[in-house]
Amino acid sequence: MKVDVKVEGLQHLQKLLTEALPAKAQTKVMARALKRAARPMVASARAGYRAIGGSGALAQATSAWQRKRGALRGDTVASVEVGPRRSNRAALAKYYAHYRKRANPRTLMAGIRHGHLVEWGFQHPGGAAIPGKGILGAAYDRHAQAAVSGFGAIMGEEIEKEAARQAKLQRPGP
Repeated sequence: MKVDVKVEGLQHLQKLLTEALPAKAQTKVMARALKRAARPMVASARAGYRAIGGSGALAQATSAWQRKRGALRGDTVASVEVGPRRSNRAALAKYYAHYRKRANPRTLMAGIRHGHLVEWGFQHPGGAAIPGKGILGAAYDRHAQAAVSGFGAIMGEEIEKEAARQAKLQRPGP
């Protein structure tokens, strides 16, 4: 499930961001603010994954991460995704230890690949249907409005921190 949210009405923050900071720092600030705003969603999704039992690997692998610059389109400065990160090695080790599967290099490279099955469900070849849990969707529904409304304050704090960091870098001193 991909959801794009466009926040409007923060022109003063956008102006401060573009005037006070270099382009590379702007992306870092935006990504940090998005990750902080998504923390309640991540915590809720982790709690949901822990509640269903199993190895706990999905709960451990769930986080908010920044999308790569090449994956961004248009005038998007930064983008953050929330969900189980396939490449989380500690979560993968937990999964294999719990289910006592032999880990070979090919399966380790594949990563944690069952998050979508838990989210949306699946049907066995024999016909038995396993319903989805809808954990990420529920976490989004529960915390999206608070994340969007609190984003402005978080963004302001992150701009101030980065401006102070940039000023400290430019000061000559011992």
